Amino acid sequence: MTKQETNGTRFMRGSPVARPILKQLPTFAFFALLLFAIWHLVFDRNGFRKYSNLQSELNDLTTELSNLQAQQAQLTADIEALKNDPDMLEKVAREKYRMHKPGEKVIEIVGEAENTESR
Repeated sequence: MTKQETNGTRFMRGSPVARPILKQLPTFAFFALLLFAIWHLVFDRNGFRKYSNLQSELNDLTTELSNLQAQQAQLTADIEALKNDPDMLEKVAREKYRMHKPGEKVIEIVGEAENTESR
């Protein structure tokens, strides 16, 4: 009988020092793999950060789209009103382009706000 067999301890592989390291290797490998997976889920090219940035960009673009659609609807309504309503057309011509009918006198009132802007 050898000395190892008399102590009641038998080592199948390696030295007694290597045995605790081999026992911890699966645990270490698991945590290393877990850390690797988390790193790629968060920081990878298609990870959570990229998803979050794209989601916020989608929300911004959706808001901008709804604002533009509302503006388009308003402009379409204004175009229809100008095509079909002569009073509206006259109002825009008088206010925006300062047009007047022949024989009318135009009186322009200059207020305080306009005086301070020209200085």
